[in-house]
Amino acid sequence: MDVLKRAREIFQTEISAIDATSKVLDKHFEEAVNKIASCSGRVVVTGIGKSGIIGRKV
Repeated sequence: MDVLKRAREIFQTEISAIDATSKVLDKHFEEAVNKIASCSGRVVVTGIGKSGIIGRKV
């Protein structure tokens, strides 16, 4: 197994996914971010496994 080749394939897949996601961001995304940023009190983020770990970091 060529580790570097596989790593590059994985990175390219992730790059493509991020690029596709960035192209569909619109005013709704901006509105959601602004609403979350302007909240008083706490914003609850939930998740199990990896999403839970990421939620704790947010």
